[in-house]
Amino acid sequence: MSTSTGIASVVLAAVFLSSSLGCAASPPCRRDAADDVTVAGRTTGESLKTAAETSGKGIKTAGKAVGGLVTGGTDKAHDEWEEGKAETKATAHSDAAKVREEADVPPCK
Repeated sequence: MSTSTGIASVVLAAVFLSSSLGCAASPPCRRDAADDVTVAGRTTGESLKTAAETSGKGIKTAGKAVGGLVTGGTDKAHDEWEEGKAETKATAHSDAAKVREEADVPPCK
């Protein structure tokens, strides 16, 4: 198995696992260890989803830059890279907010 196939398999398995862990809604507050596990599972799931999406965007960016190099030279490659970099950064920041939202469940008083 090649390295890229292995990485893709791990990412897909992680996304599948995170979707099964993330089925329960996050509680409004954490009362006990079960709620802690639920919050941890949902946070982990959202983190893995963010990692997969951001990695995908990064790979796509690299591919576009190579395509730009082939079709338009270094200027086109640079433009494609900068455009992809901005998209990847925006995705990472918006998805990071989702992770923080899942993780920010206060203890019950």
